[in-house]
Amino acid sequence: MPYMGVGRNLAFKRQVYDRVGGFSNHAHIASGDDDLLVNAAANASNTALCLAPESFVYSRAPKSWSAYFRQKQRHLSSSPAYRWRHKMVLAMMAFSQVGHYFLLIVLMVIGFAPEIVLGLYFLRLFSVLFIFGKILRVLREPGLLWRIMLFDAFLAVYFGAVVPWFLMRKKRVGWAAR
Repeated sequence: MPYMGVGRNLAFKRQVYDRVGGFSNHAHIASGDDDLLVNAAANASNTALCLAPESFVYSRAPKSWSAYFRQKQRHLSSSPAYRWRHKMVLAMMAFSQVGHYFLLIVLMVIGFAPEIVLGLYFLRLFSVLFIFGKILRVLREPGLLWRIMLFDAFLAVYFGAVVPWFLMRKKRVGWAAR
């Protein structure tokens, strides 16, 4: 289910671009024209992934937390324009992530069968590690696997606190010259 793409690593046919009106439908949005073009045009039959290492495109990560949060806020500014079904799938993923850690903490605090709670936590964690292990091998980044446990928990905080805060703010988001 292709729903977005990153412009620096994206190619498409001219007739697909023309069929959806190119970037014109999203010119009023500060960021995400690449995402929204893919969101409007992509489907399982006209989309392919290229996982050849020589096709990988790298970019520098933000150097500060404030730059990181500005980037995330800019990325989220395009989310209201996504197709409804993609918004629902992304919301379910976020609720699942947040719900997992929320229930883990609540059930541990109330003392509900710790062996079952921890067993379910580790079952999910090993599933995540298995999936990301395969992905990181393809991306030639196997050294990042040990960080997944920490990043998985941070992702729950991001989905549970940061994303709602960004989406509720009315501040206009644009590009910052740095």
